[in-house]
Amino acid sequence: MSLADFLNNKGYRVLIIEKSAIGSGASGTPVGLVNPATGRKANLSWEAAKCHCLINENLSRVQEENKQQPFFSRSGVLRPAIDDETYTNFRKAYERDDWPDGWCSWMSADGVRKANPYLIETKGGLLIHAGLSVRVLDYLKAYAKVLERKNVTQLTQQNYQLIPDDQHWKIKSDELGIFKTASVIFACGHAVVNSPYWREIPLHPVKGQISKYTTEERLKWDIPIAASGYFARSGENEYVTGGTYEHDFADEQFDKKGLSILENKLRRTMPSLLEKSVLTGQWAGIRASTPNRLPVIGSHQQEPNLYIFSGLGSKGLLYSKYTAQLLGAFLVDGKQLPPELNISRLSANRVR
Repeated sequence: MSLADFLNNKGYRVLIIEKSAIGSGASGTPVGLVNPATGRKANLSWEAAKCHCLINENLSRVQEENKQQPFFSRSGVLRPAIDDETYTNFRKAYERDDWPDGWCSWMSADGVRKANPYLIETKGGLLIHAGLSVRVLDYLKAYAKVLERKNVTQLTQQNYQLIPDDQHWKIKSDELGIFKTASVIFACGHAVVNSPYWREIPLHPVKGQISKYTTEERLKWDIPIAASGYFARSGENEYVTGGTYEHDFADEQFDKKGLSILENKLRRTMPSLLEKSVLTGQWAGIRASTPNRLPVIGSHQQEPNLYIFSGLGSKGLLYSKYTAQLLGAFLVDGKQLPPELNISRLSANRVR
């Protein structure tokens, strides 16, 4: 949708074909964070300022154009230092990285306790003021309506066939029959390797699971927590905990293994909250990761007018708008792609 939006603004007719529904797969996580302080070391993420600016602007625009219940919050993200190792890593990140003005501050142990009384004793923590909390499925559905008003055609629940046609492509769709298009962009996450055109791309599927809980009492915290997992409120007495990073899995469904992992995360960080919580739901999705953990965008090496947009991993919200802008500028104006994102980095003989 981000790429379709960019191309539509440049005057191109764009068709989105979705195999399932808007927000299916990993994109439809119940609650997502825009957190530029990533990983166990809280390093400032790739092109954080540019990525954050664009997704923040788009969330605001989509919210304003839909006039519905808010689906995102500029809540910030709290990264508590729950042991000596995380304290050392987070202090280094705080002092070393070139944080934009107003993005980050150090919170004392007392400050952390006041912000979230359920947390175990901490050694302080990083408060990422730039962090955003998003009800992702609501955002995507609202974004789809914005694009519909801009005459971007969106077909869901579609089976299709892609047929080479000289320098163009034919798409055979259940709903539209056969039509011709100048270019095709695959933007389907880890499933892109199911296409014969991209099956040798070294995308690594990583399963992520989330659990939903309710409590009888109103929750006494507002800032999402990113510790050994992440914990974010989804209502006055509802919250989610996530996510798992499963590299070996038998299927794409949520399961008891994921629930156990998530409950252990909660037990290590907010045991008093777990005691008051009732499990109300589970969710699972598959992320697409690359060797350098950055998106993969660009053109197929042999097939004309065939492109890829994938590999956003667990940072789909943060990366989506900026990487779409980069790929869009490449498609429209021939601007160079950053070498760390360009599909050519994955070696010439991997894509045939």
